[in-house]
Amino acid sequence: MILPDDKLKELVLKANLLPEKELNELQQKSVSSVTSLQTTLLAQDISFDSKLGPLIAQSLNVPYANLSKVTIPEEIFYILPEKLARKKKIIVFEQGPDGVKLATTDPTDTLIAQLVAQKTGQKVTVFYATEKEIENVLQLYKRDLQ
Repeated sequence: MILPDDKLKELVLKANLLPEKELNELQQKSVSSVTSLQTTLLAQDISFDSKLGPLIAQSLNVPYANLSKVTIPEEIFYILPEKLARKKKIIVFEQGPDGVKLATTDPTDTLIAQLVAQKTGQKVTVFYATEKEIENVLQLYKRDLQ
């Protein structure tokens, strides 16, 4: 989790996604089960993923990539090897005249962006994507093997 629970709680309250009482109960549940608040929120309501993504991206001052609405061409998908994509939770999802767009759960990790820039010879723009969205896209590697 890129944001600490207290910062995430603040964002959820500010966006009025949940009443404070309910959010406090979920935070206590996350503490007692030794999981992050984000994990607890997603376990409570899977649709929270699409609500949290833009909030987290905004708090990190990076654009948000809604990967569920993007079709990734095969040649772009394989710019990153599967092993690296899974380990770092990172996906190249677009390439064009403006450069390469990269989605990751940790936009503060700039090393992969630098490697992609070297490999493609293009400018790389880093986007935030939720872990669930990245995992869904990573399923394409498995589908390709079948």
